[in-house]
Amino acid sequence: MSNSQGFEQSPNDVHPRVSSGQLAVAGVAALIANGVVYNATGVRVRAPLPIATKKLLSRWVERHLESAVLRYPQAMTSGTPSSTVASAEPLSATLHVNDFDMHYWEWPGSGPTLVCLHPSGHYGRIWERVAQQLAPQYDVLAPDQRGHGDSGRPPSGNAAVDYASDVEALAAGRNLQRIVLVGHSLGARTAMVHAAEHPERVSHMILVGGPHFSTIQPSADVDHWTGNANAMRQRSKQLPSADAAADILRTSYPRFTEADIQHAVKYNTQPAAGGGLEWKYEPSWVADGLVHALDDLRPYAARIRCPILILRATGSWELTAERMPHVIRVFSNTQVTVVDIDASANLEVEAPDAVAAAIRDYLSTN
Repeated sequence: MSNSQGFEQSPNDVHPRVSSGQLAVAGVAALIANGVVYNATGVRVRAPLPIATKKLLSRWVERHLESAVLRYPQAMTSGTPSSTVASAEPLSATLHVNDFDMHYWEWPGSGPTLVCLHPSGHYGRIWERVAQQLAPQYDVLAPDQRGHGDSGRPPSGNAAVDYASDVEALAAGRNLQRIVLVGHSLGARTAMVHAAEHPERVSHMILVGGPHFSTIQPSADVDHWTGNANAMRQRSKQLPSADAAADILRTSYPRFTEADIQHAVKYNTQPAAGGGLEWKYEPSWVADGLVHALDDLRPYAARIRCPILILRATGSWELTAERMPHVIRVFSNTQVTVVDIDASANLEVEAPDAVAAAIRDYLSTN
């Protein structure tokens, strides 16, 4: 799993005050994206919107966007710079794809749709701190990929090509003509395959942390990925308590803030039938998927035509400066832009402000 900055705040943190005007703008953005409306009893219903109506509402959101933004104070998390984030909670939805129910989170917006794909053992809402800063300028979807989070899974199939087929089914089911793919680790592998197989669907691809070097250089980092897979396979799905889950996360991910820990416990565990908690994922399923980090994806990389942004962690053990020329060469039929971000691995968690800013800047000029 990766970490996240400031998802949940402690009672001692400073909370922004949300005005009725801010909530109104967030609600209109949701309406534009989904035809989402609330009836008098607070029940969410859907209704299709004519294109002309969407355009009119989009112009209204743009005029009121500045006043619909909250600036979180530095006190939000220790050592974390202040951020500009949208106030609305994400929408929760489910779509039946490829013989299972895929759950996804959505931060609605009036602009292009970003589909953010999480790493192995994670959950869609791990992108929250990034998504909050991109909506409502962008419509941000973050699915729980098959076998993760609140999504189901088919009996088999956890290679990148399988996950990519789910992304295509999600895009088709939501009638998304063009999408920006954003992926980290497992999500990056999925994005590479989907972008290669569906060039008509993907306008841009953003690899957060870059592609796994092992997928573009056969025989690289074999011990690392087999070791990770074996360790995951030995993990128990059962947890005696939330405190036990938090202790495991603190030990495994020392860069997690306490807010990160509690966010992961909240959204990546569930009550177990026999008492206590359990991880939402099946460790053996995730372990099988981790082995696919050794798959050769060079043929897919060579077929990608959309422009690519790679956000490289400066402290990455994997995508070192020496390896980057080879990484860029593999994407031989498109333009690759590399932006370095001060982080060690999980950029969307360690540096969500920088990731959101880099995505916004890149999409505004490419």
